Parts: sequence; C-alpha cells; structure tokens
Amino acid sequence: MEKIAEQIDVLNVDFTKKGDLIYHEGPILSHFVGNKGHDYFFYWVDIDDEYNRWMVFEVTNNGLKNFFGKKSRLLDLVKLSPSSHVYYIDIDDDINFKRFFRSGKDNIPTSYLPSEKSFYNERHYEKYADVMKRHLLLNVQVFTNRKFALLISSVVM
Repeated sequence: MEKIAEQIDVLNVDFTKKGDLIYHEGPILSHFVGNKGHDYFFYWVDIDDEYNRWMVFEVTNNGLKNFFGKKSRLLDLVKLSPSSHVYYIDIDDDINFKRFFRSGKDNIPTSYLPSEKSFYNERHYEKYADVMKRHLLLNVQVFTNRKFALLISSVVM
C-alpha cells in the first residue's frame, strides 16, 4: 500500500451508507452521508493482506449534478471537494474501520486518483447511481418551482 503521511487516531464523522455506484466483485465507489448531512464518496484505492483502503472525500450537490450531467469527471469531484483534504480508511474483511489517514488534495498518490477519463457512464454504474441522479434533478426542479413561486408572488403583490 502507498504510504500516507499523516495517520490520525479517529475520524470525527459517523457515516451512513446510502448505496454503491460502482460494483465489481465488491463495491468500488459508494455513496455515504455523514452525521451532519454532507455527502461523501468512498472510493476503493488499494489493498494488502490485511486491509482494503478507501479514499473518502466530500462531494457537493453542484459537483454531483455536473458529474451526472457528464460535465465533470470523478477526478474533478476529488479535486473540487469542498474540503482541503481527503481521508483514507483502512477497512478489514469484517468491515471494521481500522486505520485513518488524512492528506491534502495536492498530496494524493497518483495511483489513487481516478482516471482522466472518469466521466459518468450509465453502463458502468449501478442502478443506485440512476436513483441518485434522479433525486438530484428532482431537488433542482423543486427549488426552481419554489423560486418561481416566490418570483410570481412578489410580482402579484
């Protein structure tokens, strides 16, 4: 496994798994929500005899919309994460979080970065990705309708 400079004792976020976006003999890219409501992607990046290593990074609704709209890549979601750093979690075969690391986004090992061609492609993603995409589009529509209703009410009054 790649050496990550800063090991930390604990990660102060409780994660709830929402679904897998890419799955091949096990999850490769998964969507989680943190205890403060922020969205995170867990991206499988490495393995050794003891652990699977996952890179964990926050994603924004706008970033997800651009990703699902094929305007940006998974690589862009990592680089444009609202946080200045990413986390790594080493997880054992029983899904126990064992070790935690943190690095700046500029210090991510090249082998851990998604491909330059990592655009969303429905054929390679699980059905959960389509559900997530539709949910994002619905929320945009609801916001647009609310904004329109406010605009109309201000004009009528």
